[in-house]
Amino acid sequence: MKKLKIILQSKFFLLFFIIFTIIISLTIFKKDIPPFINNNYIIKHIKIAGNKITLTTNNVLINYYVNTLDELVEFKNTYQIGDIIKVKGSYSIPNDNTNFNLFNYRLYLRSKKIYYLLKADEITLVKHSDNLLYKVKNGIINKIDKYNNDYLYAFILGDNNYLDNDIKLSFKDNGISHLFAISGMHVTLLSLIILTILNKIKKTNINYIFVIIFLLYYAFLTNFTPSILRATSFFILIYLNKTFKLNINNIYLFIYLTCSFIIYNPYLIYNMGFLFSFSISFFLILFGSITNKYHNYFI
Repeated sequence: MKKLKIILQSKFFLLFFIIFTIIISLTIFKKDIPPFINNNYIIKHIKIAGNKITLTTNNVLINYYVNTLDELVEFKNTYQIGDIIKVKGSYSIPNDNTNFNLFNYRLYLRSKKIYYLLKADEITLVKHSDNLLYKVKNGIINKIDKYNNDYLYAFILGDNNYLDNDIKLSFKDNGISHLFAISGMHVTLLSLIILTILNKIKKTNINYIFVIIFLLYYAFLTNFTPSILRATSFFILIYLNKTFKLNINNIYLFIYLTCSFIIYNPYLIYNMGFLFSFSISFFLILFGSITNKYHNYFI
C-alpha cells in the first residue's frame, strides 16, 4: 500500500499514464470494428417516436417501424428493458459526416459502443429478463408511465426522448436545456441526502458503502451516462483515497479517472456529454484547490 501511495502521488507516473492512454487510444482507433454477429440481442433502451421504435442493444442500434396503433400498443405491452430478442432485417454501418468538421453520427454511436444499425423486419421475443436489476428498472418505468408525465423520465432516468420536440427546442432557445439533464449535481445531492440520513441513524464508515451501491444502481438506471458515471466513479475514488489514507491530490485522481475512461472507450472524446462533464469538473477541481488557499470573501 505504501509503494502504491508513492507511485500514485508521483508526477512522473501521472505523465506516464497520460502517454500510455494516448498510445492505447491511437491503437484502438486503428483497429477495425468488430464483425457483425446476427444473434440474440438484449434490450438496453427503448425509444418510441411516432411509428418508429428504436432499440439500443449490445453493439447494435435497431430501428423498427409499426403500421398501426395496435401494433405499437402490443409492442409496449410485450417488450421491456432487459428482454432477449431475435431480429430479422438488414444491417448497415452508420453514416460518417458528409461535411468536414460537422456532427459525425458514426463516431457518436461508437462513443456508446454501437457499431451497426439494424433495420428490423421482424422482432421475436426469446426470453423475458429474470435479472433483478432490470426488473426494478422496469418497475420504475411502469410507475412513471402511470403518471403520464414526460418530465419524470428526464428528472429520474435522465431520458429526455419522451419530451415533445417543440418543448425541447424552446428549452434550447432559452438556454435552459441543462436543467433537464441528469448531471453530477444530482449525484452530489443524492449522496449528501442519503449520507445525512444514515449518519443520523448511526455514523459509521459502512454508510459510504450503502451510498456507493445506490449510486452504482442509479448509474445503471440512467444507462451509464458519462456525467453520472464520472460523478459516481469520482465519489468512489475520493472515498478510497480517504479510507486508505493515500493522500493523492484530487486533480491527480481526476486525471487518472479521465484516462481510465478513455482507455476503456477512446471514442468518448466524440461524446459532448463526456467532454462537457469532464472538462467542467476538471476546472472546478483545479480552481477550487487554488481559491481554497485564500481565506478571502470575494475570492
